[in-house]
Amino acid sequence: MLINEQLILLSKDSILANEIVKISLHKRADILKKLLERERDDLEDEFIKNLIIDIKKLGDERNIIAHNPLLSKKEDLSDTKVCFYKKGEFCEYSIDDIKRVLDLSLDVLKRAAGLQKRDS
Repeated sequence: MLINEQLILLSKDSILANEIVKISLHKRADILKKLLERERDDLEDEFIKNLIIDIKKLGDERNIIAHNPLLSKKEDLSDTKVCFYKKGEFCEYSIDDIKRVLDLSLDVLKRAAGLQKRDS
């Protein structure tokens, strides 16, 4: 949602913006990067680059976690692993791995909140 809102806000053409929000996350993130570089000279290039990298990473991991869980249950939750089937192979996420993805989510949201222009 965050990416779509920014694409619509920064785009000079609402028809194109409404079509762009339908394409893949990685492509939308690349377009958002270009729009931010063009429209927001108050943002550092490094900030934009790192935000886009993290948005893509977060999207990839979110999709794995949300759409591919297979199993896991142990009596001792500290050692619990959740298995996922990703691109033809199994991978495991520990509780700490899932927490890392959640922390990245919160971090990206905080940084993205800085994209909102405030009235002076």
